[in-house]
Amino acid sequence: MPPPFRIAVVESDDLMRQLLLRWLDDAGYRATEAKAAGLAGQSFDLVLADVAGPRSVAMLVRSVRTAHAGPLILLSARFGRGSGATLGLQGVSAALAKPLARDELLQAVRAALP
Repeated sequence: MPPPFRIAVVESDDLMRQLLLRWLDDAGYRATEAKAAGLAGQSFDLVLADVAGPRSVAMLVRSVRTAHAGPLILLSARFGRGSGATLGLQGVSAALAKPLARDELLQAVRAALP
């Protein structure tokens, strides 16, 4: 079981957010729902954030970076599988295409955390 890392889940879709929180909680992480603008003043080991599409990646990363310097995993239904296009952005540990599998998510989380 992993140490109790704190993970912020920034996801606007209720069903997807609940699924992500459940997967992370079941794997032993302390997952909390959050808003990108609401990260300031909170301490998280990792931020998992949904992005509307490739054009809004830079804006989301800048918003998250104002409050969180640690690892960031992006999720989007608009990413192509294996594209890796967003990985050139500073601090983006992984970019996962939706729909995604539980194992795919947990593998990316484990790789992003120390």
